[in-house]
Amino acid sequence: MPDPAAAWTALAALHDLGVVDVSQAGNRRTLTAVRVPDGTALPDTFDARMRAARERARQDLADLRDWYSAAECATEAFSVYFTGSPLGGDGHVCATSATRCSACWATDVSAARTPRLLQALNTPRPRPAVHRDSEPYRRAADQWIYALLWDNYRGLTPAMIRRVLRGEETYLSRKDGVRRPLWPRLLYHRLRGVDPGIHSSDVLAALQRLHADDHVLPTEDGALWRLRRYAEQPPQEV
Repeated sequence: MPDPAAAWTALAALHDLGVVDVSQAGNRRTLTAVRVPDGTALPDTFDARMRAARERARQDLADLRDWYSAAECATEAFSVYFTGSPLGGDGHVCATSATRCSACWATDVSAARTPRLLQALNTPRPRPAVHRDSEPYRRAADQWIYALLWDNYRGLTPAMIRRVLRGEETYLSRKDGVRRPLWPRLLYHRLRGVDPGIHSSDVLAALQRLHADDHVLPTEDGALWRLRRYAEQPPQEV
């Protein structure tokens, strides 16, 4: 390398490309440190060249902001970015619904239906699309709740069952009103988060079905639900 600036620029570029891993220890602003002997004059372009990688990153961020705020064809923008010229040929790649980009879908006035994947991407807070009235879903919910009660001898409340299946990590304690983490056997249960969109009505309906099949029973106060096989056993320590 002709000078430290060139060495720094080359190392930074290789680091950005993932070719080498440059340690950032010892200096929080640059990846290298240079000590200049007294009386040594630095080249006029030294400072600009040392900051080249940072300026390039700043420009990349600006280009990304422009990319996401632009309304023109995304496919054309990709072509210009990688080749320096727009797409050639007679038929445009976004002319049909099979190959249309999201930007062109936003301006499309035809009767073509927007793809479901694009609808999901454009939904601010998408929810899992589940046919909760279908027999496969009811059967799956019954199996999940039965498995949870199998692993919890003393039983669970419907609210706690819902928290586990939704993937929640905490619950509000009724004793002191403090939010506490789920018990380890629930926090690390294999079924935690299996249905993030499950409703309280889904849990109660599943418990009623299991009750009708003599698989589960409510406690005397109705607060907890337990497997019938556990409720009919003599008390034991768990």
